[in-house]
Amino acid sequence: MSDFLCNQNTTIPEGIINNDQGIYQNLGQPGVNQIPVLDLAFLSNSCNNDDSDVVINLNPICLKWCDFTTLFFTAPSGAFWINPSNGTSRLLVFQNQKYETTQNKCVSFSLVEQIKKAWSKKNAKNITTIPANVNILLNRAGFLTKSLAFIKEYVTGLSLDEAISTLLSNRNIEPGNSDTSATVSFVISYKDYFKPLNTSVLVNFTYVTKIPCYKNITDCFIDCSAYSKDCNDCRNYINDESVTTSYSKYKISNDESSINFSTYKKSTVDFDDMDDETLASNNSSSQSKTINAETIDSSDVMDELSKIIKSEMHTNNISKPNTVINFDESTKVSSNSSWN
Repeated sequence: MSDFLCNQNTTIPEGIINNDQGIYQNLGQPGVNQIPVLDLAFLSNSCNNDDSDVVINLNPICLKWCDFTTLFFTAPSGAFWINPSNGTSRLLVFQNQKYETTQNKCVSFSLVEQIKKAWSKKNAKNITTIPANVNILLNRAGFLTKSLAFIKEYVTGLSLDEAISTLLSNRNIEPGNSDTSATVSFVISYKDYFKPLNTSVLVNFTYVTKIPCYKNITDCFIDCSAYSKDCNDCRNYINDESVTTSYSKYKISNDESSINFSTYKKSTVDFDDMDDETLASNNSSSQSKTINAETIDSSDVMDELSKIIKSEMHTNNISKPNTVINFDESTKVSSNSSWN
């Protein structure tokens, strides 16, 4: 039995990224992140090409564009580098970084502890079984690996021109003007390989910045398939704190022969922009009524519309130019309804 257990491979199966950190309270982030992400550079203390045993994504760091370019690009050529004069900056030092786990959003990062943890999981052994001399070598390596600026063995990165060109080519951003800026997340990855334990850890630094004189692009697929009933316009969350909701309105033209239905949409924001004279003009030529219901089907809608029309005509003894029926946000049309 012991031989069977010792021969088991405890590594993560191929095809799965071993991101050795949980999502805070297993809840995940709300909404959809539409900020483009670009891999800017890859650094390593070794040329070992094996897959990393563990991947850790550090909490994002927000930077002003001037600080970002000063840290990572030479002037005037724009070649990638890590500015040695800022080598001990908290933005680059490993010991100052935080990462997210299931229980805590800000856990202090330790490269040495991550290597020990990865080795323990990989070999199914307690970290206390690491020999003393190997522990000394590991602690010495951790002491020397203070900052991204101290990594010299292998460094490859995009220049500033290459980074901007890639974002433009991928339609992540487009040229703007002096009043616009494009929000982008740049990722710098560091792979640490500790040979005595044959263990490697990949650490991803994420820097979020705004590129001046550009703007973000959000291409969404809004064409509806034949079977789809969801025809709402794409909602753009980038640089927009408010979400505009479209409401459907059904306009009814009353005459002696027929009732004609036409559907149109108008943003709620447009109503807020109307002045008093415009609102008064609209109210003089139309009347507004609201149907409030948690659920409603097509037959109930027709009955309610008929009652409103008859009531108006009976009260005033004349035909109104038009009556607008507003469906508020709580109104829902059941799945068996023929209304789209």
